[in-house]
This record gives sequence, structure tokens and C-alpha cells, in this order.
Amino acid sequence: MVPNFSRKSIISIQWLCNFCAIFGLMPFYSFANKRFKLKRTCFMVFMSLICIVITGTAADTIYRIVCIDEFRLVHFMVMVSEFFGLLIWLVAAYQSCFKHNTWQEIFNGIQYFEDHNNDRIKERNIWKNTNLQFIVTVILVITILIYERITFNDSNQNVFLFNSSYIYFFLHFLLSTIIGNMALIIKNKFQNINRMLLTYEDTNLLKLLKGTRKVQDLYLQATTVIEYFNKLFGPLLFLMGLHCSALMLQFSVFVVYNMFDKEQQHDDYSLLIIGVVDIFLMLLWLGVTMFCCDNVVAESERIITICYKIQLKHSIFSVSYRSINNLLYVVTKKKVKFTAMDYYEIQRSTMFGVIGTTATYFVVLIQFYDGNKKRPTV
Repeated sequence: MVPNFSRKSIISIQWLCNFCAIFGLMPFYSFANKRFKLKRTCFMVFMSLICIVITGTAADTIYRIVCIDEFRLVHFMVMVSEFFGLLIWLVAAYQSCFKHNTWQEIFNGIQYFEDHNNDRIKERNIWKNTNLQFIVTVILVITILIYERITFNDSNQNVFLFNSSYIYFFLHFLLSTIIGNMALIIKNKFQNINRMLLTYEDTNLLKLLKGTRKVQDLYLQATTVIEYFNKLFGPLLFLMGLHCSALMLQFSVFVVYNMFDKEQQHDDYSLLIIGVVDIFLMLLWLGVTMFCCDNVVAESERIITICYKIQLKHSIFSVSYRSINNLLYVVTKKKVKFTAMDYYEIQRSTMFGVIGTTATYFVVLIQFYDGNKKRPTV
């Protein structure tokens, strides 16, 4: 039976975290017991076994690249995407092994909210169940990858040219899923803070004073969680953005030099649809992450609006006014910001920026590619 906690609780992603930990994307952690399931030594041994598998697939890819008779632009783009895919897993594996304290701070910070707001409620709608959605999506992704691998048995006709490409795509999808769900939970916590603050609008003085202090504590805890979120996921989001661009460029070049070849025997439209679905799945949870991060910033700014609204009902020299003013000072001085290694802020527009930049690079690659006008065999 799939646990049916709502997305307001971090316990709702326990199975998702366990599944991602199997691939070394995060440490094994129990939200119920608030501790890591495996000791660091055991986890290091487990990660060593995964490293052997990844090293083997990377070696196979290098061998296949060396054996290519005629090196083309699409092969170069595959190498770039393979590099970023491997780098993403290496960074995630390093953080899983050596950043336990950072993971602990994020999990403890989120559970701090749940201890104060009782967010561990049941989700009655089974289709909104986090784990069920994840299981269905994983089955869909694996089915698409297997279908493409079997249907287009010629490696030169596949969207992904090498076996390792399938692995890196799947790891990218898992990592974006866990980051997206974490961002979604943080967004829900900020919405709870605003709802809580609104309840103190028409209360007595004592409740207002206690309420503003509680909101202030929760806000400070939330900003701390976001700081650790940026430290842990910022480098990964930066690399995942590059990986997305590389894969979209690879697929675009693949379409230009393969899809319109009349000599091809396979179904062009099926291959095009599979490629588009792959890109959609790759961008799905990254888009959710950016949307949620932008919403968190908006919710944090809404706290200021609510505070001003409450202040209008109190005298400027009253204790309640000063209490709200203290909350305003904290919120304005400690603003919320999501960044990817401080290279760019994570907002709704970031996704369109990634797509726009990719389109620009695609035009440049096509213009300066030294291939002749004949359709090259990829």
C-alpha cells in the first residue's frame, strides 16, 4: 500500500527519497526517526559499487566514440551531454557521501514546520498521492526508453546514441523529481506562514504578540532551509540546466541531419514524438522547481503586505505595532532568494531563458558547422 500523506508533509516523499538513494543521488534517511538509515562507512561501500557500474558505462561510451568512423556534430553534442550527465551524478554522489550535515539541516528545518503546524495530514485523493504519481511516471519513462531502444535497434537511429545516455537521462529525471518535490514542500510551508499570519489580524493583543513571534521564528527557520537548499541543489541545478541545453541541442541537430532523410527505413514521426516526450520529461520537474521557487519569493514578499495591513489597525506607539515592525524588519533584511551557484536566480523565467539560450546556440552551431550540404550519415 502506498503511504497517503499529502504534499504538505515531507514524509510524503519518503519512498521517492529511498528510490533516489539507491542510485546514490542522496543518502538513505528516515523522516519518521529523523536519522540516516545507513552509517557513512556502509554507504561509502554502497556508493563504491555504483561507481564501478558508472565507470563501466562511461568506459563503454568512450570506446564507442573512439570507434566512430566519421565524427559529426551530433557526436560532439552527445559527448557534451554525456559529460554534463556524468558530472551531475558525480556531484550528487559527492554530496550524498560528504554532505550529510547539509541534508540533515534541510530535513530538520522542514520537519520543524511540521512539528509546529501539524502538516502531516492524509491525502484522500489517490491521484494526488506523491508516491503513486512517482511510480506511474517512472514506469512511463522506463517504458519509453525501452520502446525506443527496441524499436530503433540501429544505434544511429536512436535519440540517445549510447547506453550511458539512457542512464544519465534517468538519473537526471530522478534528481529533478526530488528537487522539485522539495521546492514544492518549501512553497507549501511559506503559504502556511502567510495563512497563519492572517489569522492574527483580528485577534487580541496577547495572541498577536505570540503569533508574530512564532511567524518570525518560522520565517528565520525557512530562510535557513533555503540557504542550505541553495548550497546543496544550486550546483546541481546549474549543471542540470547545462545538461538540458546539451540534450536539446543534441536532439535538434539529430532532427536536422536525420529526420528528413528519405532513405531512412524507420518511422520518422515516432522518433520525433519520442524525442519531444524525452525533452518534456527532462524539463518537467525542473519547471516545477523554478515555478515553486518563484512562488516562495512571492509568498515571502506577501508577508510584508500582510504586516502593513495589520499595522493599519493598531496605534503607531502600541506594543502590537512594534511587534509587527520587528517582523517586518526581519523579513526585509533577510530576503528569500534561490540561486544556482550565484550564476543566476531561479525564477519562472529561467526555464524560458534556458530554452532561448539553447535556440541561439543551435542557430550558431548550424551556421558554423563545416559539414557539406549533403545530408551526412550520423
